[in-house]
Amino acid sequence: MATNRPPVCLVGATRFDMENLGLLLRRVGAAAVVCDGVQQFLARLDAGEPCRAVFVELGAARDLRDLAERVCAAAGATPVFGFARADRDVDAEWLVSIGVRELVRLPAGEALVRELVASLDEPVPELIARSPELQRVVAMVDRIAQSAAPVLVIGETGTGKEVIARRVHQSSRRADGPFVSINCAAIPEQLLESELFGHEKGAFTGALSRRLGKFEEAAGGTLLLDEIGEMDLRLQAKLLRAIQERQIDRVGGRGPISVDLRIVATTNRDLMAEVEARRFREDLYYRLNVINVELPPLRERPLDIAPLAEHFVLKHCARNAMPPKSIDPSAMAKLEAFAWPGNVRELENTMYRAVLIADTARIDADDIVFTRHQGAALANRSYAERIAQTIPATRPEPSAPPAPVDVPALPPTPASLAPEPCAPEPGSPNEAQGAPTDRPPDGIGAFVGLSIADLEEQLIKATLEHCYGNRTRAATILGISIQTLRNKLERYGA
Repeated sequence: MATNRPPVCLVGATRFDMENLGLLLRRVGAAAVVCDGVQQFLARLDAGEPCRAVFVELGAARDLRDLAERVCAAAGATPVFGFARADRDVDAEWLVSIGVRELVRLPAGEALVRELVASLDEPVPELIARSPELQRVVAMVDRIAQSAAPVLVIGETGTGKEVIARRVHQSSRRADGPFVSINCAAIPEQLLESELFGHEKGAFTGALSRRLGKFEEAAGGTLLLDEIGEMDLRLQAKLLRAIQERQIDRVGGRGPISVDLRIVATTNRDLMAEVEARRFREDLYYRLNVINVELPPLRERPLDIAPLAEHFVLKHCARNAMPPKSIDPSAMAKLEAFAWPGNVRELENTMYRAVLIADTARIDADDIVFTRHQGAALANRSYAERIAQTIPATRPEPSAPPAPVDVPALPPTPASLAPEPCAPEPGSPNEAQGAPTDRPPDGIGAFVGLSIADLEEQLIKATLEHCYGNRTRAATILGISIQTLRNKLERYGA
């Protein structure tokens, strides 16, 4: 099976085992290159040859341990798997410490190798567009995809900007090339330049070999610069040159390297406002903003809520080995009435939670739990105020005062017989406030005098009552396991 992706490197001392594993890799569609020892592997990296993943030979012998440690150190972010014959002892804790993802025992089965190769590729998210608002965006993306122009995708967090970026790649003439993404907000500023442009051996401490950056990895395909608005100003100048000249400079390199790729950038910021605030380069903004794609938030495309919700339910049922579940009309109405400030990502989390909470094959309205509840107003309340809203008052509600009755006035009490008011303790807050009040305490004061254990018991019982006795739902809301909830209820005699 032909493939245009970088090969998988096999590094070890036993040629027979590497050749057999290489045959298995080729059978499942992955190109494989055998390296006799770490020096040949490092020479390949120094030559700038890309590597999709590494399989390194493992064993208890000192030379094999040194081999694995040097390969893992040189591989950087490249995934590293280990292989060893079934009779060899391998320390599992040591494997984790050096960064080996998984150990393959030889002789290996084809299904296992196929699964490992498949894990190297991120699954392509499904694009669901039933609303006319999103359908217009998709139609425009398909029209402009054949060009080589940079694309800037703008939208709120969670609207699916990466899904649209992948659509641009899949609909373009570069669809057979790699799709490489980098989150500009997730990588420290001092490492981002090396991640983008690569580095030469010895360019800085820890640079044991030459390494290709994302620009070179994406050659012939598409590079996604996710959250471009978070990039440091100093690095923006280098990015601008790379896009304009189609050339990059590796960190510690001696000359420019030509690259051929398409740039897609995404952001949830108003980049023009960032330009005016001098946090983003104006020339880079116009270079990226050749084609502008603006994604509408989920609240502005309500027709997408139902198919997305059904898709996420089936997805997470399958992921958790559960039978498929359906969504009750009352639950769907609750979903469609919500504003979805977190957009599609929040909808997926909500449906994942509902799949786990629902104890029947049908997800009803009570299974739809919004983490935001009543919005920002509730979020701004103190923890005690939110607890007070959940737990019923421990004291009875005061009855209505009786109707006034005319009674004869009593003579004034002599001063010598009048009771003295209780004086507050010195230094207490009430000392400065004067006489105490008869008003019953509210808010957090309602719990003064209760122990933590009593408060916890009331909270658990009130939550269970709120869930109509459903222990699974109550445990989810309380943030504890169902077993912990059972143990506490047994202790309470409930």
